[in-house]
Amino acid sequence: MSVSPVQATTYAPGSTGTSIVFALSSAPTPGNVLFAWCSYSQYNAARTISPPDGTWTLQANTQGGNDSLALFTHVVQAGDGTSYTFPISGSAEWQSGILRELSGVNTSNPISGTGAIAFTNSSAFLPPPLYPWAAGSLPIAAITNDNGSVSLTQPSGWTAGASATPAYHATCDCYGPVSADGVTPIQPSLAANSGSASGACLFALVAPAGSVSPGWQLVQSTSNYGTANDSLTLTLANAPTVGHFLLAGFSYQQDKGAKAIQAPDSNWTIQANHTGTVNGSTADTLAILTRVVQSGDGASFTFTLTDAGTAAAFSGVLFEIGGQQATPVNAAAVADVGLTTYNWTPPALTPSVLSTLPVLFCDQYYAANTPTSIASGWVSGPSVVPSTSYHGVQTFVGPVTTNTAAAIQPTVVYTYEDGGLAGLILIAIPASGAPVLTVVRRLMLLGCGS
Repeated sequence: MSVSPVQATTYAPGSTGTSIVFALSSAPTPGNVLFAWCSYSQYNAARTISPPDGTWTLQANTQGGNDSLALFTHVVQAGDGTSYTFPISGSAEWQSGILRELSGVNTSNPISGTGAIAFTNSSAFLPPPLYPWAAGSLPIAAITNDNGSVSLTQPSGWTAGASATPAYHATCDCYGPVSADGVTPIQPSLAANSGSASGACLFALVAPAGSVSPGWQLVQSTSNYGTANDSLTLTLANAPTVGHFLLAGFSYQQDKGAKAIQAPDSNWTIQANHTGTVNGSTADTLAILTRVVQSGDGASFTFTLTDAGTAAAFSGVLFEIGGQQATPVNAAAVADVGLTTYNWTPPALTPSVLSTLPVLFCDQYYAANTPTSIASGWVSGPSVVPSTSYHGVQTFVGPVTTNTAAAIQPTVVYTYEDGGLAGLILIAIPASGAPVLTVVRRLMLLGCGS
């Protein structure tokens, strides 16, 4: 079964207030799910939003500029009416929202994943990639901004949704075609109207009825860079969960003296690293490190470089992954991509377990180089481009592998010829939908009478 939109309504008041009030045109059907985007101003003071009652679930809440954008869900019950009010604390300000009724939804876990991104006077942005649990998942995204004029340009094949446009803090959404499978990541390329004020975007995958969580997820990520230092701190939005898996990739400069990376503590493992050359000289290193989250870990991790010269350009990205297998790293390798090339290809890796998450790291000598195409099924992950435009890291995540026969070797095509490195790591995760074999032993007793 696939998720399908049924009806929608908007809230766009003509004045400030302290609540968002939705009114559907007809009573929703029991067993369907209501899906509420709620945008509210944080301009004058910090404000919080509450659902109509305890049967609603807050799935995500993010902030960009002076705008908060929250996502609530509710499984429709017999006797539910058409009106729903979300009170907001504090003084009267501007707010808006969109309420949707969806059918074919997993009522136990309506949302299989959410991602958020803030934008500042930006017309285009990529939310974090999300992996569907099964075919038939519905991708849906919404944005809000500081002013009352907002529109959203969606990718080809997506459908423009509803718009709520009061004088300030407008909201609009769009949704894509349902997923074809449960292994390929989804990441829409979105664009706000030209000159759009700062705001926030939420992206979600609505899980279809009957789908089952694969038991793993990309939880959060971050990035950072330093232009002339030997220390780099990566800080996640939230402290990672004990037992989850941290995956980090770093680019650091080598043409100002040979350097080696030092992890914050001995719980980190260098899975692969390699130093590349440009014009015959040692240029930069790409290193991939991992760690299982320990009790007491905070949200920040500081990495340093051994100093055999002057301070160097240093950049990195960090993922938190939940639900990895007991032996998380199935394979990893890094290689030089050559002196001048458009095509960046890592060493080929063949998984030795049924299900792995492939992550590609590209270390660029000229970090402002942007990709023009990515291998089929692959999407962009977190990236960092230093202000000097040199020694950055771009990441890409690919479809979950489902066999141990095919080698994994994606290619990214870039705008400019450049030198650098490409590294690939395969993270072992639970096999989604893998068959479970139950062996029943029967004991047959034969009696022989005389």
